[in-house]
Amino acid sequence: MSDTVFFSQTALRASFAKAVGVQLLTLAAAGCEILREWRHNYRSRRELASLARHERYDLNFSGEVDAEIAKPFWKK
Repeated sequence: MSDTVFFSQTALRASFAKAVGVQLLTLAAAGCEILREWRHNYRSRRELASLARHERYDLNFSGEVDAEIAKPFWKK
């Protein structure tokens, strides 16, 4: 095999590996963002659930607050 062919194959593999690496980093960043959102949902709904019934009523959205509390953390 000539040096030119070997070099071009090596360069091609390196560029492919870099592209895959960038895609994996993008995917990991998106996954982290989703986990961050889920954690926020879980904490805010847990905080709402810790309020007493009369405190929820004071918010003037008691029905909506109860519906929000009942949602699983992964739903918006």
